[in-house]
Amino acid sequence: MALLVGVSGLLAGLFAWGIAQGTTFFERPFPETIENAPIVIRGVVTGTYTDWSREPGDQRIFTFYDLQVSEVFKGEVSGRAVLIRELGGENDGIGMQVAGAAQFARGDDVVVLLGKPNPDGSHPVRGMMMGRYDILRDENDREYLAGAGLHDPGTGADRHSHDTHGDTHEKMDRDASPPRRWTLQDLRQLVREQLQLTQDKSVENPREKLVVPTTGTPASEAQQAASQLQPLPFESPVPESSDSEGEQMGLPVKLAIALLGLGALGALIFGRRSRHPK
Repeated sequence: MALLVGVSGLLAGLFAWGIAQGTTFFERPFPETIENAPIVIRGVVTGTYTDWSREPGDQRIFTFYDLQVSEVFKGEVSGRAVLIRELGGENDGIGMQVAGAAQFARGDDVVVLLGKPNPDGSHPVRGMMMGRYDILRDENDREYLAGAGLHDPGTGADRHSHDTHGDTHEKMDRDASPPRRWTLQDLRQLVREQLQLTQDKSVENPREKLVVPTTGTPASEAQQAASQLQPLPFESPVPESSDSEGEQMGLPVKLAIALLGLGALGALIFGRRSRHPK
């Protein structure tokens, strides 16, 4: 049994080592990070525990964090209690360390960027440590964000890399300016502007709107057919009474022919009677 646990621990360690070796974060502008995140919330960590994955066939260890939500900036969550899941941790004597994973402690007041819920109902942190932000206060008592994901590539910080010990190495230019300080009010305004921009793009222009027939005719063909049915400018349409007027003009001619026919027939009958008198 000890041998089995030891081998399992070795395999888990090798798996975690492989993940740690390849954990490299290429930084993106903070507004782009927020725009790509389905859920952005603020909350306080109330508990933490580790457990094996609850998904069938998955033998990985995860650390779970209970978050009491105090504000929802973007997206939707079910209730005020949200469960966060991050890869790594220790359970049943087996440990797995993943460099760059977001870590939380009880009592942390944080803003987190979350993905859509997993099958077990928990949410992953988008970008691992890049999706976790502490909330601090400045000299004017304004709350602002602090985290690795706030380094703007334009300021000289090009990426974060992590070694197997979890150390962070920041490659910075000597003349790099400090990153912008994002307050919580800035974050709220950013989300509102991005939401408004998305709504503006989704609104259709009535002048460009085409009614597509229900028969499945392509819009281009429908537009072409409609243009053919419309009269050209300054074109006088043919009067609807033209056919009836033509019929009225031909009526006297037909009547005259009929009378002539009746007269010829009467003359023929009269001639026969005069040849054979009684």
